[in-house]
Amino acid sequence: MSTPTLLAEGLVQHFGRTPVLHGISLHVPKGSIYGFLGANGAGKTTTIRTLLGLHHPRAGTIRLFGEDLARHRIAILERTGTLIEHPSYYGHLSAVGNLKIVCRLRGLSPAGIEPTLHQVGLGDAMRKPVKRFSMGMKQRLGLAMALLPQPELLILDEPMSGLDPVGIAEVRQLLLRLNREQGVTIFYSSHILAEVERTATHVGVIDKGRMRFEGTLAELMAQQAAETVVRVNDTTAALATLEALQLTAHVREGRLHLPLLTDEATHALIQQLLGAGVQVYEVRGHQAVLEEQFLQLIQPTSASR
Repeated sequence: MSTPTLLAEGLVQHFGRTPVLHGISLHVPKGSIYGFLGANGAGKTTTIRTLLGLHHPRAGTIRLFGEDLARHRIAILERTGTLIEHPSYYGHLSAVGNLKIVCRLRGLSPAGIEPTLHQVGLGDAMRKPVKRFSMGMKQRLGLAMALLPQPELLILDEPMSGLDPVGIAEVRQLLLRLNREQGVTIFYSSHILAEVERTATHVGVIDKGRMRFEGTLAELMAQQAAETVVRVNDTTAALATLEALQLTAHVREGRLHLPLLTDEATHALIQQLLGAGVQVYEVRGHQAVLEEQFLQLIQPTSASR
């Protein structure tokens, strides 16, 4: 098994006397796209800032590329691209001007500036003052700053924030290309669960500073099997019919939920229900989506940011 690109064990973080992270552990495999999920205030941004050494943990260890962050932070960050919350920029300068400053600070060649701006969809606006950028364009500029050093690892906090649907789709494709074509490992937080479901190979769910789940997206989705959902006029009579057929079901929001049936079994069930005088209004197959799994993990209550 290869060394994880990012490995954190037992992270504890306090702000003053207030505990924020309670023993957080993360394992981000090399070459993965890791979606880091949590409600507002769950501790996502604090975790990310701690992973980058911007906050020092009260306890725990962090290793990136197999190296201890506390001992090799500068060397590690040279191989890492980051975007945390809203990117910093000089409004009176153009996108090119801002990236030239990044190049000077990081000792990078300016030759990569224009290709990177084209890569994030700012090619036509690269000479425009950033103060005239929309929020989505500023977010793209932050992505360009993160990509400029051609990193092996991207750590992004809400990279799709402020983007319209077209921009979200473009960033999604960009992340997928970076991962598939260049092998970049990507760790990102997001509130857009549908996008995480489309891109992530691995998922971590944090709630009130504690990890509720970590594993592959497939493992998370497998926790709830596909179902057949039936809506009828009389759930009590329907349950009696199902019991006679030795079928197990439960009622949720006025609908019967059964293990997924074949087409033939579904047809037979409908006939039995109709024969028992039960009116059938709807029958459909249902596979849980990431939003449902996420809400099950963090309920009954959620923190506020």
